[in-house]
Amino acid sequence: MPELTNLTGPGRIVYLMGASGAGKDSLIRYAEKYFPGHRNFTITSRYITREVHGDSHHDQAIDEKEFHQRLRNDFFAFHWESYGYYYGISRQELDESLARGLNCIVNGSRRYHTIARRLYPELVTVLVRADPGLRWLRLELRRRDDPGELATRLKNSDNIFNLETKKLPHCHVIDNNGPLEAAGEKFISILRRV
Repeated sequence: MPELTNLTGPGRIVYLMGASGAGKDSLIRYAEKYFPGHRNFTITSRYITREVHGDSHHDQAIDEKEFHQRLRNDFFAFHWESYGYYYGISRQELDESLARGLNCIVNGSRRYHTIARRLYPELVTVLVRADPGLRWLRLELRRRDDPGELATRLKNSDNIFNLETKKLPHCHVIDNNGPLEAAGEKFISILRRV
């Protein structure tokens, strides 16, 4: 891991995080449709050691062996593990985009946020929330987890929710319990101010 110093260029990171099923991917797709063509932000690729589904076109599937090889070669600016899978954000892609003045949307991890902020102090934090029942329904619909895994995800998310909001006094919060357009417009208003 690099030294924890300010690595940012003229652009900024919009660090989008939230529990499984909160709707982060949906908000990213909403932003892409809202800003077609020329825009001042980019969605940073995320490397994952699981199958990538059609609605996550910024996710790149790699196997664990390749992930750990890239980790040893300092490929990742951010990396974390969650529910048996590894996730990483390319250092080169992130830093080159920031240096070009682009604001980078990162689909990140709540547990990794503290490290991400130390590495990039100007990072803009956006927490996406949704009620447990709605998250359960969304997770069931995507058909990636068995019921036991769904229950574990919801329990873990609820256990860290209160601690999380207390630690993030400057965090933008989006409640994604209603129509996507309502949460999407709030996300767009945050992006316009970055």
